[in-house]
Amino acid sequence: MTLVPIGGLCNRLRAILSIATTASSPSLAEAESLILWPVNADCAASWDDLFLPLPFENLTLRPCPFWHRPNIWRLRLNRLLHLPYVYSGNPLRAYDTALIRHITPQSALIQRIDTLSRSFTPHTIGLHIRRTDNSRAISVSTDDAFIRRIDALIDADPQVTFFLATDDDALRRHLVTRYAPRIHCQDIPAERHTLTGMQAAVVDLWTLARTTRIIGSHWSSFSSTAAEIGGIPFEECK
Repeated sequence: MTLVPIGGLCNRLRAILSIATTASSPSLAEAESLILWPVNADCAASWDDLFLPLPFENLTLRPCPFWHRPNIWRLRLNRLLHLPYVYSGNPLRAYDTALIRHITPQSALIQRIDTLSRSFTPHTIGLHIRRTDNSRAISVSTDDAFIRRIDALIDADPQVTFFLATDDDALRRHLVTRYAPRIHCQDIPAERHTLTGMQAAVVDLWTLARTTRIIGSHWSSFSSTAAEIGGIPFEECK
């Protein structure tokens, strides 16, 4: 099989994981598959910009040449020729969510994750607030819903602190000001369309995973994927 993972970072990771196999996952045995990773407006970074080489026995990952990028004519040609060629931003089947813990960010990003998480305590909770183009997240997991949840958590535990990941700079500044010094976050915005933004997204994802639990956004794979990486509870804010 050849898989071209599409969409945002976590959609791509889930598609890849759904055809991955490790020595500890013999039930997921799969023929050798090729992953062609596109660099585009949805993810402006190559795999090597973000992660160490894929650790899975049955997967080879390469950059996606422009002639392999998704289009309706290529899909029709592949179907006509009966080629096992898939474009997907979703899992192709159910998979063991623990597989994602085999993926490791580049060492420079791990250093940033270590620095951000150094002050975490057993009272540190992750917040992921998805905005920009995700209308479902905006309408269900509203700013007011997050503020009410944060206030309730502070009332329940005066020692609580938070790590915040969001793609909304104005909201980030507002929450940091409102809840200082309880809230910590990166200064670099997580953006899909720049390399630095994508690296910041990986740092946010793995730093969220080091909290005790995550309060996240509706219809956002980023929130739930962070919980999968950390093996921690996830609560959708609404």
